[in-house]
Order: sequence, then structure tokens, then C-alpha cells
Amino acid sequence: MSAPSSWLQKQRKSDLQALAEQVGLKDYENLKKIELEYALDDHMRANQTRLSQDSSFEVFYRRLQAATSPVKKAAVAVLRPAIDEYEKEKKKPRPRRSIIKPRDELARLCGLE
Repeated sequence: MSAPSSWLQKQRKSDLQALAEQVGLKDYENLKKIELEYALDDHMRANQTRLSQDSSFEVFYRRLQAATSPVKKAAVAVLRPAIDEYEKEKKKPRPRRSIIKPRDELARLCGLE
């Protein structure tokens, strides 16, 4: 479970309770503030198609869509081919190591007996 929206975290508990009433969240009266933040975040994300059209929730959904920086998105798009190439190189199988021969056999092969 991800952390609730920073916009929800900045709200007072009374504001969150009013918001819960407005979005139709049930059984929120006895929740602690942090629990209410998580419940609202989950409920608002699950009902995004219905609630995003209401202008009073515009701040929540605008922040939700802007979760990543456009600069970071552009950088990843530019670097994606290099990242893919690196991943391919990284996954190539390594050649098998040869078995080390015992000392006596090496001595015999080298003529040191």
C-alpha cells in the first residue's frame, strides 16, 4: 500500500471527515486521522472516473497525475535504448570455467617429475 496523497496528509481531520462524507465513504467516523487518509486515498483512486469530474477534487487528481516529473520522464525516454542494451549485455551467459587439474598431473605435463 502506497502512502496517501500529500494533499490528504496536509488536511485537518475535520476536513477529511467532511471530504469522506462528500465522496460517500462509509464507516469513517471512528477512524484515526492516518487511517482516514489511507481510506480516502484508496476510495478516491478506486472511484476516480466518477469523482474526478467534480471540481472540488481537482487538486487531488491533479497531484495524482503529476506524480512523476516530466523531466524525469523525458530522461528515461532518452536513456531507454541504452538501458535496454546494458540489460542485454548483462544477461549474456558467461563461458564455463575450465577445471583445474591436480598438481601431480600438471607436474607430469610440464616434465617436472
